[in-house]
Amino acid sequence: MQEIRILFSPPEGSSRRVSLTDGERKPIGVDLSFEPFLSDADYGNLRWYLEEFLELPDGGAVIRAQRIEADLLLWGQRLHDAIFSAGQNQAELQKLLAAPEPRELTIATSEPELLRLPWELMADAAGSLALRVSVRRQLDVAQALVAREVKLPLCILYIVSRPEDTGFIDPRLTSQALFAALDPLGASVRLDFCRPPTLARMDDMLREGQRAGDPYDVVHFDGHGTFLPHEQIGALCFEKADDGTGDSQTDLIAADQLGNLLAQHQIPLVVLEACRSATVGKTLVAGAVAPRLIQAGVGSVLSMGHAVHVEAAKVLMDRFYRELVCGTTIGHAVAQGRSALVASSARWLELAPGARAIELQDWFLPHLYQRGPDDALLPRAAAAQQPVRQFDLFLSHNHNDSGRVEALARTLTEKHGLRVWLDKWECKPGKLEPQCEIGIRNSRFTVVVGSQKALKSNWVQWEIARHGELNPEGDRLLPLKFEELDLPEALNELLWVDFTDPAQDAESAAQLARLIRSADAEDARRRRGYGAPARQRDEHGPFPPPPPYGFHGRARELHLLEREFRTQRGIDGDHHRHNANPDDGGKIALGIKTG
Repeated sequence: MQEIRILFSPPEGSSRRVSLTDGERKPIGVDLSFEPFLSDADYGNLRWYLEEFLELPDGGAVIRAQRIEADLLLWGQRLHDAIFSAGQNQAELQKLLAAPEPRELTIATSEPELLRLPWELMADAAGSLALRVSVRRQLDVAQALVAREVKLPLCILYIVSRPEDTGFIDPRLTSQALFAALDPLGASVRLDFCRPPTLARMDDMLREGQRAGDPYDVVHFDGHGTFLPHEQIGALCFEKADDGTGDSQTDLIAADQLGNLLAQHQIPLVVLEACRSATVGKTLVAGAVAPRLIQAGVGSVLSMGHAVHVEAAKVLMDRFYRELVCGTTIGHAVAQGRSALVASSARWLELAPGARAIELQDWFLPHLYQRGPDDALLPRAAAAQQPVRQFDLFLSHNHNDSGRVEALARTLTEKHGLRVWLDKWECKPGKLEPQCEIGIRNSRFTVVVGSQKALKSNWVQWEIARHGELNPEGDRLLPLKFEELDLPEALNELLWVDFTDPAQDAESAAQLARLIRSADAEDARRRRGYGAPARQRDEHGPFPPPPPYGFHGRARELHLLEREFRTQRGIDGDHHRHNANPDDGGKIALGIKTG
């Protein structure tokens, strides 16, 4: 492990000394004077940009956002220069950047004024440091970790807490995003919901997992965070146990209480999607949630410096969990998650076909706190045993079509629930041919995106030929027409889907999804026709199976219904219970009063 630790002396007036050590705590470089330079107004602008700008991104707000984005670059350069402007310090940084992975840049301090600085923005002439090394926070002295074996599947306890008195955020958006992120990992991950989201239920589930010899490896909290000024400590908003009224009230769980409980169960990793969960502000560092959890004994805490957009959460968690199950260190997985946010910076403004989106610089939001060394959560030996991931389709395309192709891949994944192999999502550094061959081998269909440039591409021709070698029956190849063209004879004789009108991409994607899902899709290809999907005995009539993350639709009302059904068999619109007759065969009576 290659590491530079950044240490700070106690303040003398408004400044202090900053020094560097290596991973073995040996002094390196030279000491410099350091003074935090961000003002309260700067932090206010940062919060506005990340949490309010999306609500009305027009007019003068756009100008203000552009100024803040320019400030982000300036702050990153100033943070870098404040630490590494001296030649000896710069030489040590270059040695770190040239070292093999994993490598770390550790901010080691207990001062809230220093912890609140956006260290992830640090940048040299080549760009952000946090995209090339693991930037993490740690208290002054690294603490020992209690080792615990982690094996596949990675077990995640997911807590979605939405007390009625904290302000409503649709729980389906974030949980659906997490499911979409974890879905490609298949049997490599097991996710269980903590229902109801009370501290007692969480404790019960953690103990049950330990007794069964299948303990949870990750606790993922999705909810609100706050600060208790009288106690000078951070807290998370769990829900109180149902008192019979059906109302859900906040149960503020202080960070030290939660940390002590999680430490008893030797939880290696906690993920906090809680607003302000990583915000230290002007309070004592012990008052922030993430540092206090580390103090109590949790190995690593990934938290957000501000409220995070649903799309950003999905992109981050997708890359983060994929890297974890491959056996990378937690710090490296976070760094890869930040890189994914940079590559996918579009944030939608509303959920609708063709909805507006804006580019948001939120890649620096993930903050990693660690108690000790940055070890891999999953040992390499265990990671090597993970099941082969299966995909519904492999997307073969030319890079000139990549923007439209990725939009199609997201539609097929998010709207139609298909598992899509796309090079941008799946390929890692190294030779591409063996990775693409694995993708073709482990996909049910190869979909060829046909355009003039694609069909002249040697790479696309290689993928088509490789598909033929791996599928000698000659089926499971499905061409698309992305523009007006004559397909080669070998492709034209197959059933193909018309995507020549980009305005009809949503309808064309739905047709493609039906073809891939239909039971008689192979016969349809052979006869150049399409029949309705065959009915299966285990189908749920005209309705799809209920999604594991809950109901869709009117989020607040359906969330209340779901909460009621935890303890009641029938309800009405006025929250009056109708207990079902014990002889009614177990049917649920639900009356909704309208009018």
